Amino acid sequence: MANILTRKILLYMADVPDFELKKHLKPSLNTGKYNIRLQDDGQGAYIQTWDEAKVGKVKPTAEQLDAFNAEAEEVDKVENSKGIAHGYRQQEYGNPNHQIENIIENGLEAEQARVQAIKDKYPLDGYRDYTPED
Repeated sequence: MANILTRKILLYMADVPDFELKKHLKPSLNTGKYNIRLQDDGQGAYIQTWDEAKVGKVKPTAEQLDAFNAEAEEVDKVENSKGIAHGYRQQEYGNPNHQIENIIENGLEAEQARVQAIKDKYPLDGYRDYTPED
């Protein structure tokens, strides 16, 4: 839930120059020059701290953030899809010893072609449904 809230805040802050939320927003730490802090007491994430003077923009209302629901959920789906794709790629690449063995036995070009086929199978651009087929 905090992930979606984080994405909504990023979308809300899109017009603030040089705003990098990853550097300035921590779920449980008050760090960075913007002083934004999220909290989740078990009933959903919310903005606990928002220093308007440092952020340079007023704290968004729930309604303002809710306007970004669809876009934030789509970004979240794409990011989760990328994580799944990375995991599948790692599995198929095998360990480094397997890769080195393949280079020695079949040549560098063969290993590069194998890696590219895996990347093509699990692309990182956009959303992919990696649900296993029955």
